[in-house]
Parts: sequence; C-alpha cells; structure tokens
Amino acid sequence: MVITWISAIIFFVLVIAGLFLTGFTPKDHRTPKTVYQVYLEGNKIGLIKSKDELEKYIDDEQSAIKKKYKVDTVYVPNGLEIKKEITYNTRISTAKKIYEMIKNLDSFTIKGYTVSIKGENTELEVYTLDKKVFDDAIEKTVRAFVDNEQYAAYLNSSQTSIATTGVIIEKVEVNSKINIVESFVSTNKKIYTSVEEMSKFLLYGNNETSTPYSVKEGDTIDQISYNNKLSVEEFLVANPKLTSADILLLEGQTVNVGLINPQIKVTEQTYTVVDEPKKFNTQIVYDDTLYAGVSYVKQEGTNGLNRVSQRITKENGEPIVV
Repeated sequence: MVITWISAIIFFVLVIAGLFLTGFTPKDHRTPKTVYQVYLEGNKIGLIKSKDELEKYIDDEQSAIKKKYKVDTVYVPNGLEIKKEITYNTRISTAKKIYEMIKNLDSFTIKGYTVSIKGENTELEVYTLDKKVFDDAIEKTVRAFVDNEQYAAYLNSSQTSIATTGVIIEKVEVNSKINIVESFVSTNKKIYTSVEEMSKFLLYGNNETSTPYSVKEGDTIDQISYNNKLSVEEFLVANPKLTSADILLLEGQTVNVGLINPQIKVTEQTYTVVDEPKKFNTQIVYDDTLYAGVSYVKQEGTNGLNRVSQRITKENGEPIVV
C-alpha cells in the first residue's frame, strides 16, 4: 500500500512537470492582457497599461510649454503612436518611464495652425497658434506695398472717380498660394504668436541680420525710409516698436533699415491719369530779307501737356511690364 501511494505521488509530479515543459501555465498567467504599445518614429519604445495615463502625464509635466505659449494642453510628439495590443507580455512600463524616454528623443506638440506658402519657385511653412495672427500679418504686409489711404478707399468701395488726373486702385491681391490647416505643432518649430513678429517675417524672411542706423538730429521716419529705399510702411514693419510715421525720433536712437525679402507676392493694379509735359516743336522760317547767318525769335515757344492714361501693375511695390 505504501508503495502504491509513493508511485501515485511520483506519477502526479511527473505529469505536472510535463505540462509545464509543454507550455502549460496556471490559468491566471495564461490570460492575455490589453495593453498599449508605444512607437516613436516607427520604433517600439515600450508597453503601457493606459494611453490616457501617458497623455495626462505628459500634459501635467509640461507646465513650461503651457506658460510660454499660454495654452491649456500639451500633446504627444507628432512622431508618436500608441496602439492597443492583446499580449501575454507582462513587462509593462510606467507612464513616467515612457515620458522620460520621449522627452529625450522628440518634442511635444500644441494645437495651432500650419500655414503653407507656395510661390513660383519657393515653398515654405510657418506656424502660429491663432489664425487671426496670420490674417492680420498678411494685411499689414500688403499695406507695406500699397498707399494706405487709397487702399482704405478701395476696400470701402469709396474711391473718387477721376475727373482730370488721379489714381484708382482696380485690384490688390496676394498671388502666393496659401493654405492654412489646423494641426499639432511641434514646439521645436518657430511658432509666431504676434502680428508684429509674423509680419516682420513675411516682409524680411529669415534674414536675422539687420542693418542698424543711428538717428541724427533732425531725422524723420519719412527721410530715413526714403534714403534707404524703403516705404514708410516697410520701415515700420522692420521697427515694430515705432507704431506711427509721426513719432519723433531721438538723436542717437538705433533703428533697423535692412533690405526686405518678401515671402509673399502682393500684386496691385491701378488706373492712372497724369499730365505729362510736351516739349514745343521749333519751327524754322526762312526770310530772304535777312543777311546770311542772322536769325531772330519770331515767337517764344511754350511747352504743352499731354494727358496720359494707363494701367500700371506692381509686384511688391515695384512696377512690372505686363
């Protein structure tokens, strides 16, 4: 009887060992788990229990970004994907550990707008948090190339008809192809948060070098602009702290007079009527009563005027031949 019980125990042990060797595990270990695989730029970086937990951890940790851009929420990087998986893998990472890995490899994002600007031979992207910032910057850039009073009358459909001479704006448009889409903007990009900053980029591009000018006694904004081949509006865009052409400049004050490099193409078409001087023609009358080589003025000539009307097209303030 004793031998029988010993044989039964040995048999039971051998059966259990065999089951383990063939892959059997107790029921609680065989149950698959729902987890989330985290990918960064297509590479696996770990498993987490909860997608929401990781996103919340990132948002809670990035107070500096919230303060800098005055936003309420910070999001995962654009290259990050979190996919649900069913797995037996029990090696689950914490949200903190995955966050630390992401922080060292990529930049987080905030909600904003990606603006694509396409010209004939150029294409660029700029980023802003407020679509109105870009719209207002475009308007300010247009005004750098168009007479402001005439443009205001054009927008209000209040231009005065030309009775004798004058100028009427027929069309003003931005010829660059512009596309604006809402997007998650990476914080490693240059994000424009003000109209002044954005309009300065649209007019001057990425040229970080400025040309400083030290104001001399008696200098005015109008004079400095003219001497440096800038319109007053271009000068004001380059010097956003100067909000009006009527501001008095101080001797020794430094202003920027750098050359422009527009990122958009502003086309203006005007109908212009002007009086141009017409030089009088000299008429020679021969008089055989005079000695040879002797002449006199019978009647002083006077210059006349030719009234000329024409359509003029300008691109970024410069006349072009069409």
